[in-house]
Amino acid sequence: MTSPVFELQGVSFAYDTRPVIEDATFSVGEGGFISIIGPNGGGKSTLLKLLLGLLHPQKGTVRVFGERPSRARGRIGYMPQFHRTDAEFPITVEEVVRMGLLSRRTRLGWPRRGDHDAVSEALETVGCLQLQKEPFALLSGGQRQLVLIARALVSKPSLLLLDEPTANLDPAVEGSFHDLLRRLAGEISICLVSHDVGLVTEQTEHVICVNRTV
Repeated sequence: MTSPVFELQGVSFAYDTRPVIEDATFSVGEGGFISIIGPNGGGKSTLLKLLLGLLHPQKGTVRVFGERPSRARGRIGYMPQFHRTDAEFPITVEEVVRMGLLSRRTRLGWPRRGDHDAVSEALETVGCLQLQKEPFALLSGGQRQLVLIARALVSKPSLLLLDEPTANLDPAVEGSFHDLLRRLAGEISICLVSHDVGLVTEQTEHVICVNRTV
């Protein structure tokens, strides 16, 4: 039996006095494809942030690879739901993806040897290598999503967390995106929040239903 990639024991979390997650207990083994589903505002993104250690439960414990989320963060890649970019800010696709390697920088902040190759490899994985020098702000919504997934992959994580990754994809590229996730799920654990019923039903091995309603 594989060890859990993450587990919650009696976890509760509230924003101010509004409960979002109450007494959640479950574990998911390493490998495969995990989907988090539920109504809007039901706590799906909150659960991802608990796994990242960006939020802390008021009750219970969260473990990722057997450790506190803050200690396991180096093994986690994350793509948030929203990403706003100032069109006047001159950042390239390559620079966006390189942000995923900030934790690997030297003490003086210089990139490490091999960072350029890691960025190119991540962009090639998502099919966007040809965009490497392009301004990020000028990309289409779908292209931005793929680049942000490359940023999450560039550190070669063991767990990939994706919050609504298909939200801005054009229907024409959704099929190839599904293929990409299927290919990645053979190598690492993927956990995503999604309203994409086709993606959930076709690929998911485990489903976590967060059903908190206001």
